[in-house]
Amino acid sequence: MWDQYRPTFSVMLNVTTAQDRDLHPSAESHAELLETMLRGDADGAAALLSEHLLGSQTRLRSALG
Repeated sequence: MWDQYRPTFSVMLNVTTAQDRDLHPSAESHAELLETMLRGDADGAAALLSEHLLGSQTRLRSALG
C-alpha cells in the first residue's frame, strides 16, 4: 500500500519542507503524535494529526502560490 502513495508523499514532503531550515519542530511533532497514539489517546492523536496536516496543507498552498 505504501508504494502506491510513496510518489505523492515524496512530492509533498519535498515541497513542504523545502522552506524549512530547521526540521526539529517537524520531528518533534511526529514524536508527539506517536507518543499520543502509543498511549491509546485516539482523540488526542486525531487532533494532533489534524493540526499537523493543516500545517502541511498551508505550506503546500504557499509553495504552489
